[in-house]
Amino acid sequence: MHLDFEKTDFSTYATDICIIGGGVAAITMARRLLAAGRTVTMLESGGIDYEPATADLNQRR
Repeated sequence: MHLDFEKTDFSTYATDICIIGGGVAAITMARRLLAAGRTVTMLESGGIDYEPATADLNQRR
């Protein structure tokens, strides 16, 4: 499920584990935690569509 934290009030949103990033290691960890019965939230920068400001954050300088 994809939730946009900029467009929804999640002030009471609760989860067991919060993983920052959505790379291969994060997804593997999330799958293992879910299999162990934990609730998991993965936070990733940006939204569904291209966002120039977010892309700028990911540029190597």
